[in-house]
Amino acid sequence: MKKRPSKKTARSPKKKAATKKKKATPKKKAASKKKATPKKSAKKTIASKKTGAPVKAPAARKAPKKAHKKVSRKKKSQIQGPLANVPTVFASTKPANSNVFVDAKTNAWQPYPLLRIIELKEAREEMAARKQELEAQYRKAQDAYELLSEELVIQKKRQEAKQSKRKKSRGKQKQILDFGDVNGMKICFRTKYDRLVSPLEYVIMINVTEKLHDDELKVRKIDSLPVAINDTPIKVVRGGFELATPIGRLAGGQGPPEPTDPSFRIAGGQPVAEAGMANDYGTLGIVIGENGEHYGLTNKHVVSNQAIRLTTSVVQPEQPIGTVFGATSNPDADPFVDASKIFLDQVSSTPYMIKGVNDGLNGMPIYFAEESLPDNMHLRPVFKYGASTNRLKEGFFDASLTQVTIPSTSPLPLKNIISARNNDVFLTGGDSGSVLMLKLTIRSKLSWLVIGLVFAQLVEDSIPNNKVAFACRIDEVILRLGLNGKIDRNRFVPNWEWENQ
Repeated sequence: MKKRPSKKTARSPKKKAATKKKKATPKKKAASKKKATPKKSAKKTIASKKTGAPVKAPAARKAPKKAHKKVSRKKKSQIQGPLANVPTVFASTKPANSNVFVDAKTNAWQPYPLLRIIELKEAREEMAARKQELEAQYRKAQDAYELLSEELVIQKKRQEAKQSKRKKSRGKQKQILDFGDVNGMKICFRTKYDRLVSPLEYVIMINVTEKLHDDELKVRKIDSLPVAINDTPIKVVRGGFELATPIGRLAGGQGPPEPTDPSFRIAGGQPVAEAGMANDYGTLGIVIGENGEHYGLTNKHVVSNQAIRLTTSVVQPEQPIGTVFGATSNPDADPFVDASKIFLDQVSSTPYMIKGVNDGLNGMPIYFAEESLPDNMHLRPVFKYGASTNRLKEGFFDASLTQVTIPSTSPLPLKNIISARNNDVFLTGGDSGSVLMLKLTIRSKLSWLVIGLVFAQLVEDSIPNNKVAFACRIDEVILRLGLNGKIDRNRFVPNWEWENQ
């Protein structure tokens, strides 16, 4: 009896081939798990199986190169623009020789490898002893300042274009620098807790709306500011700026400390305002003019049309004094000027006299700076008399190369203004329009030299910082208001007559 063939032996050749394919399937899956490559590389894998050659992983070989290319493109894009070809140290890199305080070297002014807070007198002595070295530092700082200023202007314009949505592009764009909300910048000496430190070193101080951690900067796609540019350190501080005019109220003693007696002649230092806006007052800085044609100087944001004087009179607390005969406040102008000249035709006035400054019998004469201030002005004593502070205040010259952004005035920085400060109270709201002065020997006599017209102050966390004042250059004020022919030429003093004092 023949044995019936088993199912196993009775399989057809086709079924046998199918079985072989099923057995081979797990090996294929294992190979696909081992390397998830494109179709081309899959073909190469089959060929390698036939020849018995080892299987390579091309994906693992190419990945590092792609990542490296991305990084290099990013670095190239970050150094486009004004900062492209200068020694610039960013926060993510070591500051090399950009900062004299990085190492522990000592010298005559730094016996210990630590910063030391010093008083103004000692700072002036050190500045005199290290004159040539600090002048060289300042020249480098000027170059760095101009480069950074140019970069910030480009960024501001780019931000405006984004906000207005003029340009819409879905394609990939080059990565460019964006330092965020920078609203002020100046060249000054390094400070700690608002106090000068030794050894003296020029830095570029930058004001930002808000200081953020590196992680937060990345989230907002904002670049860290450089640690140094052209070997000049960058110091970032938080703060904004506002016009130095308050909303003061005359009732209840909340207005100016001493409104003027209406019988007094108009002179510098008295409180003035726009007609009908007595609560928003400033200071009449000084009266100028010859032969009975007198003009009062203040800021345009204080008075721009009809001027009044705030007085003690119950009958006439707002005394009309004259009409604005010329005003300027162009944010695009360089240097920036915020000034008004009031034609004082409604009251008697005394030219070249300022309350609390030279109103005594032996008052010192007043002169005006004829040209832009020299570079070696830092730490010089400066003085001002404001209607709000109501007394002569002494501070020191902080910076001659300064720019600030005041949102209520312009989104662009107001350039080439003066910065002065004190370690105590130097100004309060209502001192807008007061003149900034030096006390010097001019033509063999101790005199006052007007160098600026105060218009703004620093603000930190929405609180006015009463230590720092900003002023327009007086030579530019006189030029823009057309006052050259209204002031006796003998009252103008060139720099060479006094800068070496």
